[in-house]
Amino acid sequence: MHVRWLIPAGAAVAHVAYAAQYMSVEDAQKAAFPAATQFAPVAVADAAPKVFDARNGDAHLGYLIVDQVIGKSEMITYSLALDAKGTILALEILDYRESHGGEVRLPGWRK
Repeated sequence: MHVRWLIPAGAAVAHVAYAAQYMSVEDAQKAAFPAATQFAPVAVADAAPKVFDARNGDAHLGYLIVDQVIGKSEMITYSLALDAKGTILALEILDYRESHGGEVRLPGWRK
């Protein structure tokens, strides 16, 4: 037996929204810079992104940048870790609000 659903033309269809917090900013900081003893906020001209100077004592280890981008229709919060030379160490999805595309959490997708 087949069941068919009929939706009248012009009818509003509700979209289910999902939200997941995969990591906090602090988790991303510790994962990217396990040797860091301090994450000092760096003043930037714009309110976003947030930039943190990862330090171990007087040694500069790199930067962690936290920003948001628009996905298909919702904001995605991510972090980008750069070493002291500017080489990318890690890209992490912190908050994902889209209803589809959870594959962004897979390391292979982010690579």
